[in-house]
Amino acid sequence: MGPALYLLKPYLLYVLRDALGSRFDERTRRAILAEAYAFRRRFGREVQREATFGARVFLQLSVLVVGVYRALIGRDCSATEARTLVAAVTSRVFSCMVRWADRLSSFTAAASKSKSKSKSKIEAEVEHFKRLNDVLGRRFFAPPAWRMEAIESPQHVVAFDMHRCPLAEYFASQNLSELCVAAICDLDFMLYDPKRVRFERGGTIAGGSERCDFRWRVLSEDEATIPPSDQPPS
Repeated sequence: MGPALYLLKPYLLYVLRDALGSRFDERTRRAILAEAYAFRRRFGREVQREATFGARVFLQLSVLVVGVYRALIGRDCSATEARTLVAAVTSRVFSCMVRWADRLSSFTAAASKSKSKSKSKIEAEVEHFKRLNDVLGRRFFAPPAWRMEAIESPQHVVAFDMHRCPLAEYFASQNLSELCVAAICDLDFMLYDPKRVRFERGGTIAGGSERCDFRWRVLSEDEATIPPSDQPPS
């Protein structure tokens, strides 16, 4: 994983410029990234080796996340501010990954395009969203590293529960579960356009629950105009 992560370094510096630009100058941003990579070199080998490539990638990225967080704490950021800044970094990385997955899922839909013509708009949206989750799941969140259970749900809802998360376990080992919630778990709320899909969650493993519940509800055109707090339950 080392060489691949170093290839990401210019991109991550670009992300840090965007996320931390108003708080730190260029020299400090470079120093923060250098310290994060030094932290990963020192502690990355101690992380439990998972069976799937996606889990290994995300765990090593999580070590970098912790490295950035500790570098921020070392620059007199409070824990709250450091979590907020790290979340600004991870959200930018995750949004790029989701855009890539969305394009890939669109390619997989091309073969069944003729079949989709007879479906309603909301049915097509549900199908597209399921393909997006499938792309992400197969490439990054596959078992046995992540243990997931599909939940029976209405046609317009994509639902599953996660019973094991290696990222939650890693952050817990660092006594940084709150950072995991802010910088990792909460990214699920930005997986899809909130005007088209509403994400609902009761709790996460990192937040102290026994499971992470995922409930994405594809909205009808009428529902899309209603604020999230006024939406009816799934």
